[in-house]
Amino acid sequence: MNVYGQVKLTLRGLNVERFVNYAVKTGVEFRELTRDNNITKISVDYKVYKKTIKLAKNFDIEDVEYLGPVRMYMYLMGNIGIIIGLIIGLALFGFCMTRVWRIDILGLERINKESIVEILNQMDYNIGGSNISIDNKAIESALLENFDDISLVSVMHNGCSIVISIKEKEYSEELDSSIQLPVVASFDGIVESIDVVQGTPMVQVGDVVKKGDILIAPFTVDSEGNMIKMRAIGNVNASVYVKGSVSYQQGQERLVRSGNVQTHISLKLFGVDFPSKKNTSFDFYEVEKVEKYLCKNSLLPFIKVEERYYELIKQTDSKTFEEQKDYYIKQSIYQAYDNLEADFDVVSEQTDITKVENTYFVTTYLKVVTDIGCYQGG
Repeated sequence: MNVYGQVKLTLRGLNVERFVNYAVKTGVEFRELTRDNNITKISVDYKVYKKTIKLAKNFDIEDVEYLGPVRMYMYLMGNIGIIIGLIIGLALFGFCMTRVWRIDILGLERINKESIVEILNQMDYNIGGSNISIDNKAIESALLENFDDISLVSVMHNGCSIVISIKEKEYSEELDSSIQLPVVASFDGIVESIDVVQGTPMVQVGDVVKKGDILIAPFTVDSEGNMIKMRAIGNVNASVYVKGSVSYQQGQERLVRSGNVQTHISLKLFGVDFPSKKNTSFDFYEVEKVEKYLCKNSLLPFIKVEERYYELIKQTDSKTFEEQKDYYIKQSIYQAYDNLEADFDVVSEQTDITKVENTYFVTTYLKVVTDIGCYQGG
């Protein structure tokens, strides 16, 4: 078999014998020859392929099939654009992998990041530059030499990135005990998550903490066991429960509105009340106040203050708890929300009812998740 392979042709036409005889005389050797009516299939070596095509000019060539190594060659020649694009893409990828595309600088507080980048640029270590011969030790030495505030620096070259970790020096004023503050709990709660930026965590997720407990201590310990003092910084989210509670005892006395009301009207100007007598004949009462401007277009903004005094009388509760349960549940919910701080978002609500002797206690718990950390003395 020819090292270049073979070509298989399908010809349509008459006088095949004449064509074959003439081709053999001119040096064409047929590897395969079959005939079916006016369809002839032949196979020749690739080196005589073009010659055979010329000799078969009186036939219709319906199919050309390449066999062996020449088949791969013809495929490559037919897709040369894709192959060139692939080669260029691989070359660009290889080039990009030898460049620096990212510089991360960690641990900076007082030192400006741009000044660090400027030193790197002076050493020809910059974005888009070669990453083949980066000298980590040289970068560390240059930064320590140029910045007195750096006590420790570590440089790591990873692929297309340079990562620089810096520890700045701590001065006496930074170690002042007045700013070595722990993070303490501002509420009772159950720890849900901890995010420590600086310091040592003293609690774990799931711990029950009380108001005033230390959550993050103002120190850390290095690899050699030395204690490093610092201000504790971090967030500790916890589940906090706010409750409202009311009690009921059958036969107990409570104050209810009798239906009697007295109204007192006064004036106020620029926040100052005009002198007036405020009295009522009721022994027990509740007051509701309504304020509105006396005249909308007046130059002087007089405000009319209307106070309504609702008489309260003592009444013995004769109804059973079951008859009033819904009322007391609502009262405990209202009280819980009254005790809730404005910036708290309620996650869940639960009401419990307990009975001790002849007294029922209705308690509503509102669960909120919030950052309970605060700085002791800060």
